[in-house]
Amino acid sequence: MNSPNNTSVLSLIPYNLLRPEQLEWIFPKVKSEEEIFLNIKSKSLRTFLRKTDEILAKNKMTWEYKPLPYQNFLNWLPFYRAKMEENNFSVFANERWYEKMCRLDLSIHAIQVFQERTLVGTCVLSLDKRSSKATAHFKASERLKISQLPNASLGALVDFLFLRTMQRAGILQLSSGRARNAAGVFNTFGYIEYKLRFGFFPTLAPVYDLSEHVPTNESGTVLFFGLKNQVLLMVGLKKKENDFQFEAQKFATANLPFLLLEY
Repeated sequence: MNSPNNTSVLSLIPYNLLRPEQLEWIFPKVKSEEEIFLNIKSKSLRTFLRKTDEILAKNKMTWEYKPLPYQNFLNWLPFYRAKMEENNFSVFANERWYEKMCRLDLSIHAIQVFQERTLVGTCVLSLDKRSSKATAHFKASERLKISQLPNASLGALVDFLFLRTMQRAGILQLSSGRARNAAGVFNTFGYIEYKLRFGFFPTLAPVYDLSEHVPTNESGTVLFFGLKNQVLLMVGLKKKENDFQFEAQKFATANLPFLLLEY
């Protein structure tokens, strides 16, 4: 079998595993800004984000959070698409998505960071006030050197602004959206490491499809989250002769164990 990008596909049946094709990344419920920091796993990331307002001022950056009407969304799309294409990422935001959110009676908002009036970082999110849930669907930012601190990035700063703004608004459920579940194929290993380092954890979406197969990249390697006896595991799969190390495994916990499979 071949996946859409012509990489190999392996059966998970011998390992008694199933792979949710998509997962949702959730941040723990927090009641204060300090609780946000306590849930961020990376010490260096915490140190950087505690200086958010100072770093914004030093880089002559301002930011805003406000509703994103349809026409403003259309005006925002070119920036998002350009950043996705620069990084060879898939483009998921479009007019149909906005229309779908409206049909679901969700309000669309944006966090936007400007440097001397030029848009440099952004996050588009939906709000469901009925369930007190905010979901950050799309994020894009320029690659700017904004601090000498380790793990400093404009993208991380935008993520923190999302969490802090929603916490201050009293929103209880904070989601970083859904993603396809096969790092090394659909997204990067670094993407998973970043999510776990930031304190987000993978969960099963309300509606999800299960697969008995997993795609691998050209070297036969993949990192995914699998279900084994109804328990969600972080699974690293690679060929026996491959010395690749899954850095994400250092974020494994009793509630999210890591399983290494070699074939």
